[in-house]
Amino acid sequence: MLKKSIMKKRHLVKDHKTFLFFLFLFSLLTRVLVFEFFLSKERRYFDYDSDVYNNVALNIAENKGLVNDDGSPHFYRVPGYSFFLSTVYRICGVNEVVAMWLQVFFASFIPLLIFFLSMVLFPGYVLLAKTVSIYSVIHMGYLLFSGLMMTETFFSLFFLLFLIFFFSEKLFFAGCFLGLVSLIRPVGHYLIWLLLVMILCSRGGMLYRVKKCGIFFGSWLFVVGGWLLRNYLLTGCIFFHTLPGVHFLRYAAIPIDMQVNKTSYEESEKKLFKKERGDLIKEAEEKKRRPLYEIEQCNLAQKLAVKYLLKYPFLSIKRALWQMTKTLISPYSLLFNNLYKNKGMYFLRYRRSKSAWKDLWERFLFPVVFNNNLIQAIVWIEKLLIYFILIGFFGFLFLSFFDIHLLAVTLKIIPIICFFIIITFAFGFERLRIPIEPLLMLGAGYFWLHVGGKREH
Repeated sequence: MLKKSIMKKRHLVKDHKTFLFFLFLFSLLTRVLVFEFFLSKERRYFDYDSDVYNNVALNIAENKGLVNDDGSPHFYRVPGYSFFLSTVYRICGVNEVVAMWLQVFFASFIPLLIFFLSMVLFPGYVLLAKTVSIYSVIHMGYLLFSGLMMTETFFSLFFLLFLIFFFSEKLFFAGCFLGLVSLIRPVGHYLIWLLLVMILCSRGGMLYRVKKCGIFFGSWLFVVGGWLLRNYLLTGCIFFHTLPGVHFLRYAAIPIDMQVNKTSYEESEKKLFKKERGDLIKEAEEKKRRPLYEIEQCNLAQKLAVKYLLKYPFLSIKRALWQMTKTLISPYSLLFNNLYKNKGMYFLRYRRSKSAWKDLWERFLFPVVFNNNLIQAIVWIEKLLIYFILIGFFGFLFLSFFDIHLLAVTLKIIPIICFFIIITFAFGFERLRIPIEPLLMLGAGYFWLHVGGKREH
C-alpha cells in the first residue's frame, strides 16, 4: 500500500512537473524580493520572540549546550527552531542573514506542499490545487514570515507534511512529522489527543483502529521522546516547555483583573504576576525547602491564571471569543506596524483600556495604520481577501451538507480548524491562524470555483 502511494505521488509530480517548477520559481522570487528589499533592512527580520531562539542557538553553536545565557538549562521554549539556527551558525559562522536566506529558500516549498495537500483532500481537482497554491505564493502571512526569525516557516512546512500523510492515512510518517512540529511549536502534545479520537472514530474494526493509534502515537513519541527524557532527568517532571504559566497569567488572567478592578495593565501585573505569583512560589519553596524548578513555577502561575478564569466565567468566555475572532480576521499585513516600530510608526499595543469589542471593531475591522499609502492599500486588500476566504469557507461547509464526499472532507478538517482557533483564547495573534490557512483556502477555493461553474473532478 505504501509503495502504491509513493508511485502515485511520483506520477503526480511527473504529470505536473512544469507547473510545480514554475510555482517554486515564482514562490522563491517573491520571497527573495520581500527579504532583500524590506525584511533584511535595519534587521527587521529580528522580532520579539527572535531573541530567545537566537540566544539559545548561539549557546548550542558554542558547544555550551541547550542553555540560557546564565548557563541554566533552557526550558522556556521547545528547541526545534534554535537547532536550525545553531546548525547554520556552526556551518556558516554566526550570520543571521545567511540563516534567513536559507529559511527563505525552504519557505518557497510551502505552495508546493499546499498543491499536494489539495490533491490528497480533493483527488483529481487539479484546478483547485493550482489556484490555491498560486494564491499561497502571494499570501501575506507566508510572505512575511518567510524572512522573520520566528518559527512559522518551519512549523508550516512540517505541519503541511503531517497533514498530507495524516489524510493519506500514512500514520507512521504523520506521527513523525507531528513530532517535529511539536518540537518547533508546542501544540502537538495537545493536538495528538484530538487526532487519536479522530482515528478511533474512523472506519475499520476496533482492533485495527487501536493498532493505527498505536503506530501514530508511537512514531510521535519516538521523535519527542528525547526532549521529554532530557527534561525529566533535569527536573523529575515530564513536560514540553515552561511558557504556558507565564502566557496564561499575562494574557488571560491579568486583562480580566484589569476589567474587573478598572486598573492599568501595569497595576494588575504587579498584583498578580509579581505579588500573588511570588507569594505562591515563596510558600511552595518553604514547604519543599528548596528553590522551585522552572516547571514548578510555571504550574503555579497556570493554576493562578485558571483561578481567575473560573472566578469570572462570563468575562473569561467573552474575552476568549474576542481573541478567537481576532485570530480569524486579523490581517498579517498589520505586522508592518511592528516591523516599522523603530521609525516611530504607529504600533498596535496590546494594553488597551477600551472595551474588548470596541477595540476589536476599531483595530481589526477598521485598523489605523501609519501614513504609508502602499501599506494601507496592502492592509485593506488583505482584509478583503480574508473576508472572501471566510465567506467561501462557510459556503463550502454549506455545500458539504448536500455532498457526501465533501462532508467526508469537512469531518476531517473541521476538528483541526476548531482546535487551532480555540487554543488562541488567551491571545489572538494573526500568526496563530497560520496552521489552518491551507485548509481555509482550500475550502473557500472549492466553493468559489463551484460558484463560478468550474466543477472539475
